[in-house]
Amino acid sequence: MLRPESQLTLIPFLNPHLSLKLVDFLLSHTTLPQNELQLVKLRLLESTCLSEQYQQVLSQAKPSESVPELFSNKCKDAAAKVEDFSKNLSPSLEALKEALSLPADFNYQQYLEYGTLLFEFGRYTECVAVLQIIRKGTPSPTILLQTLWGLFAATILLENWTDCPDIIAKLQEVIDSQSQTLSYDSLLFQRTWLVHHILFCSFSSSDLIHLTAETFIGDKYATVLQHTAPGLLRYFVASALCSRHRHKSHTLLRDCISIVEKTAPTSEDPLLAFLLHCTSPICEEKSVTDLKALTDTINNDFFLEKIRERLLDAAYLLLIENILRTHNGHTIKTLSAVLKLDDQQTEAYITTLSKTKINHLEVKLDVKTGEIVATKQHHSQARHMTDRLKSQSEKFQSLKQSLRNKH
Repeated sequence: MLRPESQLTLIPFLNPHLSLKLVDFLLSHTTLPQNELQLVKLRLLESTCLSEQYQQVLSQAKPSESVPELFSNKCKDAAAKVEDFSKNLSPSLEALKEALSLPADFNYQQYLEYGTLLFEFGRYTECVAVLQIIRKGTPSPTILLQTLWGLFAATILLENWTDCPDIIAKLQEVIDSQSQTLSYDSLLFQRTWLVHHILFCSFSSSDLIHLTAETFIGDKYATVLQHTAPGLLRYFVASALCSRHRHKSHTLLRDCISIVEKTAPTSEDPLLAFLLHCTSPICEEKSVTDLKALTDTINNDFFLEKIRERLLDAAYLLLIENILRTHNGHTIKTLSAVLKLDDQQTEAYITTLSKTKINHLEVKLDVKTGEIVATKQHHSQARHMTDRLKSQSEKFQSLKQSLRNKH
């Protein structure tokens, strides 16, 4: 099993303000050494202007030390700049909020610096307002990219999940547009940063759970899993499991399994192990063991804990579906024994499967006997085309008859 501290490997690819959220979770949900985590938090705060939080953490991690003069001076200088910007910005922020376009001589760099300073003080709402103004114009690719990164981080911290897909799409577009000018390493780093930040909105909003898995499908971002962030495989699998019945996602899990088999065929992560065991007809017992271990993993994981029930339900449904594909004649009691669940839980899962559209499998439950009937449905491509042609022919004949009746 992967230990909770493995999540600290995400920090180099996250904005420090977001990393603080991760460290706070580890402080409250794990048994990791508190003092070590406080020191990590202190180092993160050093790169911000969150002076009150810095003083509080310093008093806990290093009670005999005072706030370094370098940090105090940095915060004072930044505060003076914010004050100066708020008084002397031209055109004014209020005037630009209503404007449909920006003046030809608009100073993008000045507004970007102002928005960045607001962010560092934790004034995220004001930061978003400033950075959104920059998006009204045509800044240079470099300024646009910096603006979008700041906007994305502030939007996540404000938990404005509905605004995230638009920013993600624009970030992907801008990063891809620079594929000819950025070095391979720089391009890979930008994409690695993006998928790390996507985790926050994908696992915090039930409507966006598919984003992580769908982002990784394709060569551009699959490279991230293989080279710079193999630790994200866990979240790729979780996202794919929870969104596999979503429209246009019917091949998502199959693609996910293929990537896991290539990248981590012998992983210690219980979620990856479960996926590989679950898809093997001779590994049912191992799959159940993996699910029990997964419970502890979820409790200690910042992102998975947010989708705990949904992930476990999705995992059990997949396991049951695969069991029914390979073994017929199960009852609620015999299946409960295999899954190590009570009969009520198993029946609830079977009821869900009976109402779910599953590829080539129809599940029914005889309530009186408790027998589960799983019928495999085989639809060849030729049969599909025949049915489609028949349907079109019937529509044509109906239209033809309707025209005859009119005349």
